[in-house]
Amino acid sequence: MKKCRHHYEWYDGKLRCARCGHRKWLTYGVKRKITTVIIGTVVLVAVFLAYQNIGLITNNVNHTQETLVKQLPNLTAQFSAPLHSVEPQIIKTVSNLSNSIPHTIQEPITVPMLKPKISISELELKIHNGINQQRQDQGLNPLVYDSKIADVARIHSQDMATRNYFEHDTPEGVSPSQRGINAGYSSCGDRQAIADSQEYDRLSKQFEATGNTDQNMYNQLQILYNKVNSEISNGMLFEGFPENIEENNLYDYIEYTDGVPFYHWLSEDQLSDSIVQTWMNSSGHRHNILTPAYYSEGIGVAIASDNKVYITEDFC
Repeated sequence: MKKCRHHYEWYDGKLRCARCGHRKWLTYGVKRKITTVIIGTVVLVAVFLAYQNIGLITNNVNHTQETLVKQLPNLTAQFSAPLHSVEPQIIKTVSNLSNSIPHTIQEPITVPMLKPKISISELELKIHNGINQQRQDQGLNPLVYDSKIADVARIHSQDMATRNYFEHDTPEGVSPSQRGINAGYSSCGDRQAIADSQEYDRLSKQFEATGNTDQNMYNQLQILYNKVNSEISNGMLFEGFPENIEENNLYDYIEYTDGVPFYHWLSEDQLSDSIVQTWMNSSGHRHNILTPAYYSEGIGVAIASDNKVYITEDFC
């Protein structure tokens, strides 16, 4: 019998020979080819569907962009005013965020504070007010501000700034008491004690004019003498000026960046507060500030070329 040269065709889900009807079973190679075709077909379908979805998304994005462009003028008008009101908060927030983010490329540049303009007269008055606040907190009468005493104090502060020393006595040995006497303040202190001293001087001259023979006037002088002597012993009457001095700076501290100094300047209020607190933290200066017998004072301030601040406070 002549062997059939099979010619296989796909029929009814099977491969059969069109001549003899012989059925052919699928080999592993054929199965793999069919599987590959199926997978390829599935991938092509998925790509096609994805392409269709991308087209839809692109159309939606384009449509949204066109809508926003049309509405942009209205949105700008609606939000411009509110943005102005929150601008400081936005700037502050951005600044805080920038400080919290590590800088890997370049260190931030330190912007120096501007040197403040200090008014000598206003600074002197603020120190005076701070002193009176300390006295009133302790139940004491406020000190009267004496501009003539302030002139004497200011001259001493300027002398210290110019000649670069920090002492109560000048290099020539002139003391605060002598400066007060030279300015005409031979009697300072409690107003009643000053009046008693002046009355004693007046009666003494009258008693001498009578030839020191008026017994009644002599008795009055004895009473006044004992009273004035007691007032002097109790610190209620004195010659010249008790004095506080202080050396400070116009800045709180200096920060160096790559060798360049940046000053953290003090305002007038900060400077006056610092001076008063420094004196109040010192027992001797505090005693002068809180002495009940003192009636008036003057504050003198001078600023040196190296930004040092010299302050003199004289009492009377």
